[in-house]
Amino acid sequence: PGHGVSLSGRVDLPRDADVTPEGANATLTRNGTLHVEIPKRGGSSDVDVVEESD
Repeated sequence: PGHGVSLSGRVDLPRDADVTPEGANATLTRNGTLHVEIPKRGGSSDVDVVEESD
């Protein structure tokens, strides 16, 4: 309790991704999983997501 935690990161989105940072939310779960939600802008369509191996 009382200890601050700071995370930083960056991700490149596809060029056709139509998102807005307003309303974005990040939650760290008890087991350490980070969930990030970035809302789409109105009128946007689905964007294909491809996972790349390291």
